[in-house]
Amino acid sequence: MSLVAHGHTGPITLLSRSGVLPHVWQRPVGHRPQYVTAERVTALHRQHGAVTLEHLIGLMRAELAHRAEDFEAFAAELLASGTEDPARRLKAQLAAVDDVRIGRRVLQETAHSVGPYAWGLLPEADRLRLRRHFRMVTSVASPMVPVNAAVMMRLLDSGQLTVASGVRRIEVADGMFRVHGADGARTFDIAVNAVNPPPRSIPRGALRTVASLLADGAADRHPSGGPIPADPRLHVVGDLAGGGPFITSSIAGIAAQAARAAQAIVAAPDAARVI
Repeated sequence: MSLVAHGHTGPITLLSRSGVLPHVWQRPVGHRPQYVTAERVTALHRQHGAVTLEHLIGLMRAELAHRAEDFEAFAAELLASGTEDPARRLKAQLAAVDDVRIGRRVLQETAHSVGPYAWGLLPEADRLRLRRHFRMVTSVASPMVPVNAAVMMRLLDSGQLTVASGVRRIEVADGMFRVHGADGARTFDIAVNAVNPPPRSIPRGALRTVASLLADGAADRHPSGGPIPADPRLHVVGDLAGGGPFITSSIAGIAAQAARAAQAIVAAPDAARVI
């Protein structure tokens, strides 16, 4: 979008391992989840002593059935994101901006609002199953706005933009960038790194703070990265927190975490630290 806004007219190649574009944001329809909620996840945990991916799928089935929508068709559409042609899929996504079906809207919202809570209750085998669908999940959870999707569609139709998948590595060679992928090597004049830092990574500016918390025993390192409170007075909110899901936090997700931290602080106003 930035290249086009600055008048770039040359070819652009969007390189990635998967070739999966973000889904396109749909117009809100005012639906509030009735089944995929933190309260129902808590009830499942109390009833079964654990929460599994099948339990969560059951909640989503119930949510769609409540609106007489087909779960199997919805799931098949999601899983096709890894194999369908990106341009064809983007065109269909743009056509569905006003689609009244709630499936993607519910999944997008609850991935951030309920997802971090449910993730902490899932067995490791189910977490691994979800990680295998990393790109599809993040595509739904973090969609692009329709105006950007329309520009991208125009660039794809004109041939100025192409989407290349299967990238394995990029290296500098003779002042150029050589990209190695499933279909061989290609050379480019300029490469723009648009990769986000992974969740639970510690920003350089926070290194000293986190090191201090670890040193005084207020926090521990989670095996998957990021700090977790060892002191009940400490609350870690956002992508820095260890043990969270693999998707980048949304504003709604951070608000939900912050609300829980605020409730704890109100309950014990003299015994809380938040980072």
